[in-house]
Amino acid sequence: MVTTTSATPKCRVLNLCLTQVIFGGVFAALWFAGCALSTAHEHPATPWFDFEVHAPYLGWLIPLYLSQNVSVAILPFAFRDWREYFPVAMVMLFLGAIAAACFALFPMRLGFEGGSAVWAPLGSYLGIPDPGAGGYAPSLHVAYTVFIAMILSARWGPRWTIPFWMWVIGVSASTYFVHEHHLIDISTGALLGLAGVWIIRRPWITRLTPRSTSLVDDGR
Repeated sequence: MVTTTSATPKCRVLNLCLTQVIFGGVFAALWFAGCALSTAHEHPATPWFDFEVHAPYLGWLIPLYLSQNVSVAILPFAFRDWREYFPVAMVMLFLGAIAAACFALFPMRLGFEGGSAVWAPLGSYLGIPDPGAGGYAPSLHVAYTVFIAMILSARWGPRWTIPFWMWVIGVSASTYFVHEHHLIDISTGALLGLAGVWIIRRPWITRLTPRSTSLVDDGR
């Protein structure tokens, strides 16, 4: 079969994009289900310290906070192909399912004055409810940051360890100072992220890798 070298990179990107779209769709379903069940509870918990409600709002940290969302979106392109990324995506979905179950079973509310300072204003601007309401502990923002940092530092070498952990600390702090998460959310989110790293390092995780070569015909 005659192949062209230019087709392979295009199909690699397409495969990764399709994988990420599927991942995003399933994740959104889990997230909104967990949040909906959480916000429907009449008596959410308030497991935060009194001093937390007086935390200053540092709006200049919003770009750092949103860097996690960007990292999740572009993460697939750190891998050679969709099959290599697939186990990572599945573990992230598993973490999302665990978090959604926690949202539903242990509903919480924010204690910061004025509530959410990032997603609530966005929802108000779009004319929809706060998309982050109810999704507090464990913080998936922190869990995914820890998970991504450790996965990529392992792939790219020790020189990336310190920059990635500085990013983890910065993003984790930003979730607090932009009034999106309390300390219990951050700590449980970090534990969830570490659990994801432990899972992805298990030998049996390779069984999640599909045998087919691509989601679409890549010409190989």
